[in-house]
Amino acid sequence: MNKKVFVFGLVVLAIATFFFRLQLKEPLPFFSENDLIEELNSNGNYARVSEILDMVSIDERHVFVPFVLENGRYGFSAWEWNPSRKWEILAFHSVDGPSLWNIDNRSERYFVYNFPPDDKVTELHVYMIRDRNAWISYDVPAYLPRIQLEENISLGDKRYGVYKMPEEWVELNDRLSENETGRTDQLFSSLFSQHELMHYGWRTVGQNGEQRFIEQEENGFGSSYSGAVLFLSTLSDQDLEFGE
Repeated sequence: MNKKVFVFGLVVLAIATFFFRLQLKEPLPFFSENDLIEELNSNGNYARVSEILDMVSIDERHVFVPFVLENGRYGFSAWEWNPSRKWEILAFHSVDGPSLWNIDNRSERYFVYNFPPDDKVTELHVYMIRDRNAWISYDVPAYLPRIQLEENISLGDKRYGVYKMPEEWVELNDRLSENETGRTDQLFSSLFSQHELMHYGWRTVGQNGEQRFIEQEENGFGSSYSGAVLFLSTLSDQDLEFGE
């Protein structure tokens, strides 16, 4: 009986090892341009892709693809190498603005975008904001100061790109998340959450530093199949605080 159990254990171990090694194998080459257009247009999206602008490899398992749709809108798709050994689409977006792509359990985060040509817009500004707040719970006062971090991205000749979130932002966000979770449990029984306190936003500016809106003819749309690619909110001057 023990011998049978031992043999069975070896078989299970061998199978587990096989699949583990299979997952660790190098990803297959990404799609060719023609195959990629065919793949995108077979996914049941609301508009068809007419032109692939680029295929940007973030790493060997993640690819950002900016494109132009047949209706003239600009958008992008996000791809990940799946352990089941295929390239899987994570998002198909045609929206006015950037998105945030969380990779590897949020340890790496990237701002991804694809704007239509517009000579009057020169920079993309992205923000991480925590609004100030104050409250009293069970006679215990608490105050959260406002946090507003800004990163400026030059658009240059290319209107698309991938921009890695600064490590300081990632570390701060994670630390605040841990702190707020603890405070939530202790002080106000989940009345607030980290997701309500921290948020990201963006705006585009011209050469004079004033906000300029990039206009597209039709309303955009987007599909995120995994939750790893998130829309960002548009911000105006009224949403931001500027130093004297």
